[in-house]
Amino acid sequence: MVFGGVLLLVVVQSAANLMLWRTADEMLRRVMLETSALAFWSLQLGLFIYAAAERLGLVGTITAWGLMGILMGVYFIASAVAAARRGLH
Repeated sequence: MVFGGVLLLVVVQSAANLMLWRTADEMLRRVMLETSALAFWSLQLGLFIYAAAERLGLVGTITAWGLMGILMGVYFIASAVAAARRGLH
């Protein structure tokens, strides 16, 4: 039941993102692209380092919910950085 709810929320979020993309102007689309790229590369690097450290026993295990929290935090920071670079407040 919970997993079905999570899947439903993913579908709703994806639809909202597509609607936002279609109605956005070029500057907002550029901010969205920069946010995605910054978050992707930051998370890729961070998760690679974390996986290596966990494998070596240097850090503890993080739950999937913890990783989702980190993901949302990184996207929030990345969107703030991308917006600030474009002068959006």
